[in-house]
Amino acid sequence: MIFKRFVVKYYFIIALFTTCNTQTDKNNPEYSDDLGPVKPLNTFELVKNSDFDQLFQLRDSIHLASDSAALINKPWTVRIYKDKFIISDLLGSRTIKVFTNSGHYSGQIGNNGSGPGEYKSAELLEIINDELFVYDPSLNRVSVFDLNSHRYLRNWKTDKFYASSTSVDNKLVFLCKYGYGYENDFDVWDINGNKISSKKFAKSRGEQKRIHMFGGSFQLTSIHDNILYCGADEFRIICYDINKEKHLWISNTFPSELKVPAELPINVRELGIKWMLQNYSSLKYLLTLDDRLILLFADKYILLYDDGGNYLGILINPYPNGFFTTYGKQLMVFKDGVKGKDENLSNPIILIYELIEKT
Repeated sequence: MIFKRFVVKYYFIIALFTTCNTQTDKNNPEYSDDLGPVKPLNTFELVKNSDFDQLFQLRDSIHLASDSAALINKPWTVRIYKDKFIISDLLGSRTIKVFTNSGHYSGQIGNNGSGPGEYKSAELLEIINDELFVYDPSLNRVSVFDLNSHRYLRNWKTDKFYASSTSVDNKLVFLCKYGYGYENDFDVWDINGNKISSKKFAKSRGEQKRIHMFGGSFQLTSIHDNILYCGADEFRIICYDINKEKHLWISNTFPSELKVPAELPINVRELGIKWMLQNYSSLKYLLTLDDRLILLFADKYILLYDDGGNYLGILINPYPNGFFTTYGKQLMVFKDGVKGKDENLSNPIILIYELIEKT
């Protein structure tokens, strides 16, 4: 009888302890294994570990004009508006260049500077309706331009530093820059500069162990009017509904090909970038294709997920140094510019791929 009472008390204490330690703070949510992928909406069947050319077919290539006014370095951010490429030339002229879909130079949006209609570092670009939103961390503000006339419209100051962005339902979503006192924080703004909300993405137990990580890449994109977030901690994609303010799913697989230490050493900052590159896969891009396929570019790999977060397979990236973006059903690769006979740098060639539809 005494033994039974002891067992009951023991399990009661364990249950109480577990309950107390699994409660989550609404401001710092923590995801668990029971928040998995939802039923896919438009599942796309892929053969695991396929070759890139088995899934994507080259449809076209565009060589951007290379006259002196049009010259750009490797694109920092690219957005597509109707038949035009809007390119942030952050590493070259530090301005925003516009090209047609035939490669002709169409002009510049804004100027480099600190006054109205100017920017010092156009890092993040978003398009809503006919307006271009430019986030400039150097001036800590968002400037807005008309995409048809290239005319400056308005700006507003931000109170945080942002690392990535996307747009959903005529709203701007900015992901806070890790290492600036923020952890998984993101802000939602309307197009007039009114902050709608400030939230946090779910944070895993594994991520909390890696609190000493520095310099990680974190990306935002959108799918089905929801936002997708991926952090460099363990390459889990999180889907979040900004209107209902709830997490919908967490991707269900972490591929063994990627390098992610279980726990970073305390002196990781002293070990430096070289150690990080040797022991840690870097997250480069998080993109969606045709609202049914998610592409996560990490290290030399391209990870593929359906729109419910189910892992489909992994590809070797044939363009590890290229810049990638998507538009509708097209996957675009900006290959680095090459030097011509006159030793002058020419603009990047854009390779346009489409999914090979299986009948």
